[in-house]
Amino acid sequence: MGDIAHTLHESDRVARPRSLEQALPDLVNDAEVVRFLGVTFMDRNPLVDALRGFWSVQDAVDKWGVERRTKGPNLWKPDVDGEMWSTPMPEWGDPLLNRDDAAKLVGSLRTLERWERKNLIAPKGEIYTGGVRTRLYRMPVLVRVRGRCR
Repeated sequence: MGDIAHTLHESDRVARPRSLEQALPDLVNDAEVVRFLGVTFMDRNPLVDALRGFWSVQDAVDKWGVERRTKGPNLWKPDVDGEMWSTPMPEWGDPLLNRDDAAKLVGSLRTLERWERKNLIAPKGEIYTGGVRTRLYRMPVLVRVRGRCR
């Protein structure tokens, strides 16, 4: 739900010092603001492989409605007997590079593919943009392997 929090923050920033509702008559004359509001508030984004690339406010309304469904106290209780697990988080300065940027960093696309075949590097994830798969690589790993191979 970070997408919706970002949407609300940015719309508040655009409307300052007034509320978005008060500033809307002035904002509708700016094509870029109207495009932003349309994409972030009203667009419906389909699920792809059970994941949604971006959550608009309309997506959240479609899934959960506009009002809280339970009126009483929160009945959720943490599962203390369940297994605990965590996902490693990258450190600052540990960016992900797409395939083209990674190839520029290591010298060529052919070098990147050769290192991957030799298991010197491995992609750390994939993103799909417009139906096109893009592999992502950690920059420090590429720099370290590049230093060893020279």
